[in-house]
Amino acid sequence: MKKLKFSLTVKDKAIVNLVEKSSHKTLAAWAIDCVERILIYFDEAYPEDHRPQQAIAVLRTWINTGKFSMAVIRKAALDSHAAAREVVRDNAARSAARAAGQAVATAHVPTHSIAAANYALQAHLRPRIMLLKSEHGNISIWLNYSEFRNQGVYSWTIKQGLLCSEYYEAS
Repeated sequence: MKKLKFSLTVKDKAIVNLVEKSSHKTLAAWAIDCVERILIYFDEAYPEDHRPQQAIAVLRTWINTGKFSMAVIRKAALDSHAAAREVVRDNAARSAARAAGQAVATAHVPTHSIAAANYALQAHLRPRIMLLKSEHGNISIWLNYSEFRNQGVYSWTIKQGLLCSEYYEAS
């Protein structure tokens, strides 16, 4: 039987448009915010491995100082992704380490912030996934998840690996 893998991709025009209008450092701060919400999954499973935390520290240093070293950014990103590869199963801890690796890469390429958010969301949603088997034997992922924040609701829907997000103002 083929191993099932949970993955997310962004095709949401609203997110892409927002990223295009945001400053580089704002996107880096957003990436940190996303990762810090879920890094506990990695930290609890691998308390002795600080590579994802170090990646976030490197990104935070870049935000605060503006000092950019491609060698430092690249090493932090690759180290965090190496930590993810060492996680035995495809689980929330692995997604959290990948989120940290993508977040620090935001210092180099701003759109890495989207991947950091996607991996963070993936880590957060793993326990809430429902796998549905279609009449043709294909397996797809479906879930609805809503979060109340700032007098509104963010709603994410995942259908066959496509992430769609919407924001509804509270009435």
